[in-house]
Amino acid sequence: MARHLDDNEVQAFFRGRLSQSQSAHVQAHVDQCSACRHLVAEVARTSNAERAGAAPAPAAERVVIRDGKVTRRPHTDPTPPPRPVKRRPLAPGDMLADRYRLDSILGEGGTGIVWEATHTVIRRRVALKVLKSSEDEAMRRFFREARVTAALRHPHIVEVNDVFVVPETGTPAMVMELLEGAPLSKWLRPESGPVAIGVRETARVMLPVVGAVGAAHSVGVVHRDLKPENVFLLGNDPQLLDPHVKVLDFGLAKLTATEGDVASTGQLTRSGFVLGTPHYMAPEQVASDATVDPRTDVWAIGVMLYECLAGVRPIEAQNLTQLFRAIAEPKITPLAKRVSKVSKPVAKLVGKMLSRDPRDRPGLEEIHDVLAAEA
Repeated sequence: MARHLDDNEVQAFFRGRLSQSQSAHVQAHVDQCSACRHLVAEVARTSNAERAGAAPAPAAERVVIRDGKVTRRPHTDPTPPPRPVKRRPLAPGDMLADRYRLDSILGEGGTGIVWEATHTVIRRRVALKVLKSSEDEAMRRFFREARVTAALRHPHIVEVNDVFVVPETGTPAMVMELLEGAPLSKWLRPESGPVAIGVRETARVMLPVVGAVGAAHSVGVVHRDLKPENVFLLGNDPQLLDPHVKVLDFGLAKLTATEGDVASTGQLTRSGFVLGTPHYMAPEQVASDATVDPRTDVWAIGVMLYECLAGVRPIEAQNLTQLFRAIAEPKITPLAKRVSKVSKPVAKLVGKMLSRDPRDRPGLEEIHDVLAAEA
């Protein structure tokens, strides 16, 4: 398992003290590890408070991350952290909940491991995501992700069928439909280097995403972490002109509704933390998570549209400090200047979606209509 970043490493990264290759390595890790994004967000918040004249954290304190939770500890505290309870790691062939047999690991991130498993009673192959941490906040967020995703019954949102606690690890597991294919990021960033895809292909891939996000918004759920890694194209050889798309990972979703089954799962947003994946975060996410609403997802979709059509993301930077500053005051090269074959309606739409002021961004219905005309 890849280690988490420590606070000194993030401080050096945030202040631009790492080499270009070191910064690239750390940024790639942060893109994949939500736990370390929390740490980066805390460092960014503290730095922003200092620049704004707010009282910074006492010098005797340091930021510590353990199992995905960010806390402050005195530098002089000699008490070692409690030792985690050692449990036998899961292995292929293990039976969970008396019905799920683990077959092989599909992937591993900062907070969880996804297994391919078999429901031995009905003989159905499933994806089984096991949380690594037994920490209260991590578990609450995990169970909330399961409830929110299960409530969002939509053909373009991954299905959640079961959730339970694994006795062997003391952590929860989520049973989802098994998806075969590849995320959109594999198309946009293959090993040979970034590529662009055509307008029609882009429209046909992104229309299901717009539909899925619209379904989430209709019940008061903001995804808040839309990115190509969370847009999955089904099939061993997916066709971009006839794509079957699923939107994944509602682990960072924000609930804006005040009533109903989805809203009753509660909000877990912590004041002062920036949640999301850096390159796809809207200006309001960088500034204050409290202002995040459905228009934040519109920005992220706009970034993906720009990346699909231009082959590059609209905002790039050498390190997170520069990236956050560039997002806060975006100066984006118009899409039409990068791609000559993009129609005026699409270029204008993407420009509006990447407006700094959320009020200037279009609604999902307008986005759907423009993309549908190109598909």
